Amino acid sequence: MARQVAAGVVTQKDTQFLGTIKRCRLGAVGVAKVTANATSHVRTPELAYDGGDAVVAVLCLDGGVLCLQGETPLQLGPGEGMLCDSAEAGGLHMGAGTRYWALKIARADMAKVAPHIKRFAGLKLGATGMAVRLMTSYLGGLENGEALGDEQEARVFGAEMRP
Repeated sequence: MARQVAAGVVTQKDTQFLGTIKRCRLGAVGVAKVTANATSHVRTPELAYDGGDAVVAVLCLDGGVLCLQGETPLQLGPGEGMLCDSAEAGGLHMGAGTRYWALKIARADMAKVAPHIKRFAGLKLGATGMAVRLMTSYLGGLENGEALGDEQEARVFGAEMRP
């Protein structure tokens, strides 16, 4: 499976990366569930020019995520989500015990459902949190179900997740 998005991982002084990353592909959507200690995922300007052309939705489950992409820093807590843009430099900084879902979606697919949005980087998802709760619940069903082991079910699930 192709990588989610190229980024450098930086840990706090005197620590190593400790966590789990579970990934799968559901149709056109790349899905990753990440649990990690306090780390930063940094997309440098050099990496932003690697040809990646995707938008990544980050849905925070536990802990906190500080996004330094877009016009202003954005702090996420449990139940909140935001968009990252692989074409822009920036970073995600996670506190200890952070768990989150990351959904990688082709820019062309996002542009079809949101043609009025010119810049995805750093956009917070849903002011009420309803969309994030529904998506998180949907993904939780995936984690406990059999879709990961069945190619046809994975395609159907992926088609439902497309924007």
